[in-house]
Amino acid sequence: KWVYRKIESFDKEGYHIILIGNPEHAEIIASRSYSDKISVVYSEEDIDRLPEDLGKTVAICQTTITREKFDRLVNYVRKTRYPGLIAVDTRCKPVKNQQEAVEELAQSVDAMIVIGGLNSSNTTNLARIASAFLKNTTYHIDSPDIIQPGWLESIKKLGLAAGTSTPKSQIEDVKQRIAEMYDGKVIFREGVFKDQGHDWQMAEVSPL
Repeated sequence: KWVYRKIESFDKEGYHIILIGNPEHAEIIASRSYSDKISVVYSEEDIDRLPEDLGKTVAICQTTITREKFDRLVNYVRKTRYPGLIAVDTRCKPVKNQQEAVEELAQSVDAMIVIGGLNSSNTTNLARIASAFLKNTTYHIDSPDIIQPGWLESIKKLGLAAGTSTPKSQIEDVKQRIAEMYDGKVIFREGVFKDQGHDWQMAEVSPL
């Protein structure tokens, strides 16, 4: 991954790397092997435990982290530890675009269903982004059987989003389930976003 090359480059330039991400995520575990000058942080409490002085510092992030979390923790590091911290957003481009699209969609619908693995960092972050705008009407599911009729009551517009690794068949199963619950009176307005070989789908569902 190009983020590993970034780590090696910053290491050679003498920077201590503040790596923002889940310490148990495979990507973060692998990243730590590319430099012995890395501190992994995932919360303000982690930052509070950093040494007072690490010399030149640069912050990078897990490729699937949300922009909100990256910006928030970078600002906290600058405020409480290293004012001169350089920040480099290393989220991969498809993830950036996907998160921004979900953020936009969530502001134009009454509820969101995010389709994908419950343990997927990418999909979980999409649900977190949507819930910032739809706190009580964002649902993260990995099966159409989870959808409850009560979720759709009084909903005029329902947004659908899926993680980059969510199978198309799973998305179609969810759409079929929703159509059945609306007695077929539903229009799917789909958008397929393609970037660097990744496809994902979002749809706005408006009952007739």
